[in-house]
Amino acid sequence: MASSSIARNGLALSLILAAHGAAQSSSPSSGGGSCMTEIVSLAPCLGYMSGNASKPSWPCCSALSTAVASNPRCLCMVLGGTASSLGVTVNNTRALQLPAACDVKTPPPSQCKCELAAETTSR
Repeated sequence: MASSSIARNGLALSLILAAHGAAQSSSPSSGGGSCMTEIVSLAPCLGYMSGNASKPSWPCCSALSTAVASNPRCLCMVLGGTASSLGVTVNNTRALQLPAACDVKTPPPSQCKCELAAETTSR
């Protein structure tokens, strides 16, 4: 049980580092601002998105719902590899399944391609 807690804390720390990277890479010209709060709030979802949990927890689904309501474009950063580039393993297939598993309506993932392309060209 202690090793599970240590693993969770390590993942949360990695997510915070990923969020810091996302905040650093967020361009003011893309109309954004920082996604740090939204990305860090998704820490309870790491078990599901990394394939270590068969279903998302209630805190995960609650955080997802809040992130969608406050700044849905920040979810694109999770899909865009920001977390993976900093050592947090996110299975994009599982990340894409998360809204349905939580019964949370999100914008279509195809909108992320536009967001990520705009961010990449603005750097």
